[in-house]
Amino acid sequence: MKDYKLKEDEVVLYKGNVEIVDEGAAQLILTNINIVFIKKNQNQENSEIVDVETFSVKDIKIYKEKPQVIVKGKNVEIYFLTDEKEIVFTAKGELTKFVNETINLLTDKTTAERNAEKVKHAIKIVDDTLGINSVSVAGNAIKDGVSGAIGKGLKQLGKFLKK
Repeated sequence: MKDYKLKEDEVVLYKGNVEIVDEGAAQLILTNINIVFIKKNQNQENSEIVDVETFSVKDIKIYKEKPQVIVKGKNVEIYFLTDEKEIVFTAKGELTKFVNETINLLTDKTTAERNAEKVKHAIKIVDDTLGINSVSVAGNAIKDGVSGAIGKGLKQLGKFLKK
């Protein structure tokens, strides 16, 4: 990393090679403070030109607690306060590592934790709408068998519909 000097309190979370749409190949470095793009090109005299572009991770837009780091196939769109970048990964696994680290960094939650919260919220909406407790229905399915649990669930649903 001779082209980018880490700050004293900065650590590397992800490093890999990407293609920046409309700009070319670059090394991507995600730290706890910045997203860094290092682009190397040759000039007419065949000398290497290094262009280092740095964005603070604090400048990534967030909407409804979701960082605007959007996956589209092998591409990732990153929306900053003053700019946006679309980057292409050669491998889906590298894309996943980058996105997971970025989301974890910005939300202090892993992707799995965020998805679990979404499922929990969806279950709560269904329970509130139907007036049931799906956890107890699932527990009854284990205890009483599926047919017994379905019968109890239908009784609860019938009570709800009579209201």
